[in-house]
Amino acid sequence: MRQWFKKWMAAAAVAGVAGAAHGADGGDALKALYDQARAARQTQVVVYTPYGNLQPVWNKFAGTYPGITVQPAVISGGGAPLLARTRAEAASGNYIGDIVLSGLGDINTLIAEDRLERDEPPQAATLDAQFKDPAGRYQIPFHTLFTIVYNPNLIKESELPASFDEAIGSKWAGRYGHARFTGAAAPDLVGTILSYNNALTDDQLRQLKANAQVSPTAIALLTNVAQGRVAFGLWGPTQNVRRLQQDGAPLKIHFLPDSAVVMGPGLALLKNAPNQHAARLLKAWLLSEAGQAALGQEASSYGTQPTAPTPEGLPDIGGYRFKGVPLAEYDAALKAFRERTVAIWGR
Repeated sequence: MRQWFKKWMAAAAVAGVAGAAHGADGGDALKALYDQARAARQTQVVVYTPYGNLQPVWNKFAGTYPGITVQPAVISGGGAPLLARTRAEAASGNYIGDIVLSGLGDINTLIAEDRLERDEPPQAATLDAQFKDPAGRYQIPFHTLFTIVYNPNLIKESELPASFDEAIGSKWAGRYGHARFTGAAAPDLVGTILSYNNALTDDQLRQLKANAQVSPTAIALLTNVAQGRVAFGLWGPTQNVRRLQQDGAPLKIHFLPDSAVVMGPGLALLKNAPNQHAARLLKAWLLSEAGQAALGQEASSYGTQPTAPTPEGLPDIGGYRFKGVPLAEYDAALKAFRERTVAIWGR
């Protein structure tokens, strides 16, 4: 087995590097929150999230604010298991979680169930309106880019498809792949955004079915590309690519503007959070200059603040053109796209 693959399998969920960073913005507000958390003897923040790659970011936070650590409860895929946990805590009155960092579908359900506490860090003032709830119940701190990830040992840069139609057509039949549509997986969310922007037709979906290999998950798709089972993958999660590259995996990113999508999770404070001051500090820090830099440097994620840097090794997405789906329309849009994929692939 290739060495990079051994390393990836051993560290796919989490990775740790210690460090410290101090934000130049909102310093007084951050210090006040830190002082409040320390005065209340709050030493941790429990985060419910499907994002298992953020441990280096949590380490940066802990290095910046000694005495407070982030305890991530990584719930694979989010969705029903995450919601079941918050419901169980509400039913028992035994509250453990402080923050939820998950997809907007989960955030929408938590809002409907009145499980989120209003919290608007001062750093949220500079976020574009599409990255925050006007009622202050959540913010979006970062985005992941989903686009073509390819194996440079199998395909030259000059040979890469120049359009989505070229990528999915018969020319590449059997030589490319995508992750399976499940109704809640990454390609479903990508497809929902493309459909909302009238950028994905049923004919294109039928071409995908006819010509693409299907991987069970987005991470399995990256592995299949790196191991040469396919030359490229559509809608690969680029936040995972850099670590694989560092382990020697033959992967590169090809930004395809007519089908690339960026999307990110909602960050929200849970009602009855036992470590509320520390949780508010973590939320504010993630939106600060230091937090945004850490998300880019340590997690290969695109920060949502206007001054957030492009993550090293990832393409500039300044020309990104698709609108996000408004939260009020999100569930209906996702359901409508699921109906389209079930009609073509079945369940």
